[in-house]
Amino acid sequence: MIEWAVRKKYFQNANHAIWFLTTSAFAGCVLLYYFLPDNKWVWLVPIVVFHISPIVRSVRVVRNNQASEIYSEGCIWFNMLMIIFYSLIGIIVHR
Repeated sequence: MIEWAVRKKYFQNANHAIWFLTTSAFAGCVLLYYFLPDNKWVWLVPIVVFHISPIVRSVRVVRNNQASEIYSEGCIWFNMLMIIFYSLIGIIVHR
């Protein structure tokens, strides 16, 4: 998604896109927690928002052996471990 946004000239470079999307998603998560504080599934939304696009892109990079400006193989595996780690923390905290 980030590379697509840079190619379409929505952002000057990948760093600008990453910062914009991250802060926008963070603001959305804060608002979600503010308006739905008692919903135990709210923790799932940030995981999906932050990670679904990188997961899809990562699968394309690995499966098609594509070069990527943002995602290297080491980065992909690290992010997958972080998804698992954060998911486990979310499950433990919200039990």
